[in-house]
Order: sequence, then structure tokens, then C-alpha cells
Amino acid sequence: MGIFDYIAGEPEDPSFMDEVSGMFKMSMKTRMKAFGICCIVAFVCFILCCLNFLNPSGFAFPFTILNLSLLLSTGFLIGPMKQLKNMLKPKRAVCALTFIGSMVLTLMAVYKWESFLLCLIFVIIQGCAFIYYVGSYIPFCRSCLKGTAKSVIGV
Repeated sequence: MGIFDYIAGEPEDPSFMDEVSGMFKMSMKTRMKAFGICCIVAFVCFILCCLNFLNPSGFAFPFTILNLSLLLSTGFLIGPMKQLKNMLKPKRAVCALTFIGSMVLTLMAVYKWESFLLCLIFVIIQGCAFIYYVGSYIPFCRSCLKGTAKSVIGV
């Protein structure tokens, strides 16, 4: 205890939440390293997806890990709580929850239900939800994606 702490009085003990949040604080250097590792994992998974394109179980798992690692990489840059708050904003909540749900359902389709058709459907939903989720961060991108989808589908 320093002289200034003694003069100012006893410092308050940190609360439990202060201690817990302090455990998860990372320096910018550590965040950048974690971001880089997630990007490397995503790249390796991309290569595995390309090699196993016609094998649903060999494709679905790396594809899901690829998307999860891309999501985690941004979480390391801005922080997990800010990432979660951003994901649950009204303009992103539906596509974020669809994205996360489709990752779970993709893995269940492959490993529990062993259905190629369901796996294919959930992988397509996962990819579209990820593109729409990323597009929600870019101004006017969602309206562009909606217009493109309408012209492709013909609605």
C-alpha cells in the first residue's frame, strides 16, 4: 500500500463483477494475435471445404468452424460483450440468430440425422445468413442484397 492510498483512506475492494471482467480483458496485441489465429483457422477450414465439397460430413464441419472462427475473430477485435450487443440489435438479431441456429442444425443434420438434403439446406441457410449478417454492418448493403435476392428468385 502506497503513501497516497494511506492518506486517501482504505481503497475499496473490487466487486465480484469487477474481478470477473478484469479476467477477460486483453491487450490489443493479444487481441490481434487471437484475430490472426482465427483467420488462419478459417483459411484452413476453407481449404478443407474445397477438398471435401461433395462429401457432406467432410464439408459441413469445416464450413461451420470457418464461419464460427470468422465470428470469433471480430469478437476478439471489438470484445465479446460488444459483439453480442451488436448481434442482438434489432436490425441484426434475426440474421444473427438464424446464422447461429443454422450452424447448430448443419452439424445435427450431418452427425445426428445423417441427412445429405438437410445438410445442404442448412449450409445454404448458414451461408446466406452469414452474408446478410456481414452486410448489416455495411451501409446500404442489406438493401442491395435484398434487391439481388428478389431478382434472382423472381419475386
